[in-house]
Amino acid sequence: MREEIIRGALTMVWAMIGTLGIALIFNVEKRVIGWVLLASFLCCVAYDTAMALGGGLFIASLIGSSVTTLYSYVMARVIKTPVTVMIIPGIIILVPGGMLYYTMLGAVSSDMAMFSKYGKEALLVASGLALGIIAVTAISRPINALLNRVLRDNKSRT
Repeated sequence: MREEIIRGALTMVWAMIGTLGIALIFNVEKRVIGWVLLASFLCCVAYDTAMALGGGLFIASLIGSSVTTLYSYVMARVIKTPVTVMIIPGIIILVPGGMLYYTMLGAVSSDMAMFSKYGKEALLVASGLALGIIAVTAISRPINALLNRVLRDNKSRT
């Protein structure tokens, strides 16, 4: 149990370092970097929790990207920054780069077992990421339009 906690904490630290690197590469404003790191942290926690509960790669990726996207939509509105500035670095830790590498290695070396195993896993993670972002975006647009209308009506009354 103690080893799992240490491994999880180290995973979080490496995820934050990776997210910080991506944020710096993408020239994220300094005032936003802390919020982006929190998005990455929430993504990691949601993903790890879903995996610990037996959700599998697709469900864990779906939940991780959904939580991050929801947080990003709320915080982008609060700190007045584009949503993509929060989402992209926030979910970058879930992108299946290693799985894609081993998929290609299996294809190049004619190892069909490796190719199919890692290809399936990469497809599940990528599908979960995409579906999580799409689902939250589809839900948030009508809510955002309603909020804008309410705020506009309140301004016109004053």
